[in-house]
Amino acid sequence: MSEQTTQEAPKVDTPDFQAMIDKAVRSAIGDNKPKAEERKTVEVEAPNTDSNIIMNDIISPWERDAGNYINAITMFKRGNPQRGKRLLQQVRNSRGELTNSQKNAEINEAKRIIQSANISEFAKKRAVQSIGIAGDGGNLLPKPFFAEVFVRIEEHGVARRVFRGIPMPSDTLDLKNVLTKPLVGWEGELDPIGTTKATFGNTPMTARKLAAIVPWSVEFQEDEVFGFLPLITELLAEAMAEAEDRAGFSGAGAGDTANAEFTGMLNLSGNTLTTLTSRDASDVNFDNISEAIHSLTLAAKRNAIVFANPEFEGVFERLKDNEDRYLYKYPGSEMGVPRLWNKPVEYVQSMPTPGDLEAGDLSPFIVIGDPRNMFFGTRAGIQLDVSTEGTIRASDDSIELSAFQDDAALLRAKERIAFESVVAGSFATIRTAADPA
Repeated sequence: MSEQTTQEAPKVDTPDFQAMIDKAVRSAIGDNKPKAEERKTVEVEAPNTDSNIIMNDIISPWERDAGNYINAITMFKRGNPQRGKRLLQQVRNSRGELTNSQKNAEINEAKRIIQSANISEFAKKRAVQSIGIAGDGGNLLPKPFFAEVFVRIEEHGVARRVFRGIPMPSDTLDLKNVLTKPLVGWEGELDPIGTTKATFGNTPMTARKLAAIVPWSVEFQEDEVFGFLPLITELLAEAMAEAEDRAGFSGAGAGDTANAEFTGMLNLSGNTLTTLTSRDASDVNFDNISEAIHSLTLAAKRNAIVFANPEFEGVFERLKDNEDRYLYKYPGSEMGVPRLWNKPVEYVQSMPTPGDLEAGDLSPFIVIGDPRNMFFGTRAGIQLDVSTEGTIRASDDSIELSAFQDDAALLRAKERIAFESVVAGSFATIRTAADPA
């Protein structure tokens, strides 16, 4: 395949990767916290006030334990160990006093969260298995909290939703790459049976670690922390999913360390290629789409999906065939998803935008094919831990944030995954033209 243009992507555990998370979290904290002059000290004579009763009705025990645990870790590092110890002891007491019935109820609640989610059956099984996998603090953070995190990550990722998911028993899995199709022929009644062959090559599938970190350094009130936890969940999910999709769709292979050197669907060497007559991706037309779709085999075409950045939707809306009929159809009650020339369209936020391609030569930006021919390997379930000793490093390896020195705590989600395709010629790529100079 011709030389590809690698889309820059933020590295994991760097300020670029954390900027979106950190900014949103701190903004939410700043918006919700009252100003100093607005804060008032309220003396409460009885512990069971109406507001406490209402809060007890709204917040479940596992939600309170999760909030108290996070606040406890924060207090230890803010120089208030007495407060931290009290909160942590509350969590230990609450967790330790759970009856078997209550423990089963939490497990059932975690399973309910997973089973009611709009994710595939394979994803549900993956999430159920992950509930028992946790890092530091896993024995104190309740299972429903983990379930919420896992479900949100499953919901946000396109690659993990449409690629063929396979478990990996080890960090490296040898796949048999089908290089040629089996030979099939009719034999006479008395003729010897011929040999039917498929030529295979070894394709190693190697899992890489992906991690996202959310820092915080304030204690939240009981009612505030439960508005904060869903925000953390969403930000973690979006960051993890974007990194997965960038590697699974746009990874350029060897040398592309920003995407763990995975080769994404856009850049597979066996893809059929349709090249525009210009370097402007917005010039894509009916003939380009037609050529790309018809370059696929009948099998690959049958379940093909069009993948592109959402900024191309405006381009697709203007496409017409040779009889002046629009090719793009909006979702309706019968279709459910947008379609381009009767093929479903799936928008991937981390794929190249028109702006990314302005100066690119032979830059791929649309890929069409059956996503089940891409493998999404999972070495282990998503793991969560809370740390007060971790650091976030900049691209030059300098320390950007130290949980210990900055009196902060870090909530970290990590996983080991891999991407691979083993059926050559399963996808069609549309790319820009080369520079005429």
